[in-house]
Amino acid sequence: MPIVWTDVPEANQLLETDHLALLIGLVLDQQVKMEKAFRGPYDLKQRLGGLDVREIATMDPDKLVKVFRERPALHRFPGSMAARVQALCQVKILIAVLAKKFDVKPPGWEKHAANWHTVADVDSEESMAHAREVKREMKAGK
Repeated sequence: MPIVWTDVPEANQLLETDHLALLIGLVLDQQVKMEKAFRGPYDLKQRLGGLDVREIATMDPDKLVKVFRERPALHRFPGSMAARVQALCQVKILIAVLAKKFDVKPPGWEKHAANWHTVADVDSEESMAHAREVKREMKAGK
């Protein structure tokens, strides 16, 4: 069944075909209408000329905030959402999720992915419990 989360067919298609777009939409889906949140990746792609995880991860944060603030702003809180999207693109867990759940495996992905039990490894209630325990231990500094 096709994704129809926005009133822009091209945005819906992007969500279906680009895993990064879907993840960015999920990040933006806070304190704005769902349609605006999930159109955000499409608008961001238009403004940047493409959605490239490496480009976003290494972009000057101030430049990315400017892109988010262009009218119409991509989110009600463009500054904090720009930072969250950039953090998403920098996080090792994202690499593991893309590789293990969506079979997006660029060369050398393993050396950049998280090397602990994360949500990318969850495939049962037991492995979810284990991922929660690992997260608790990391927060506690163990």
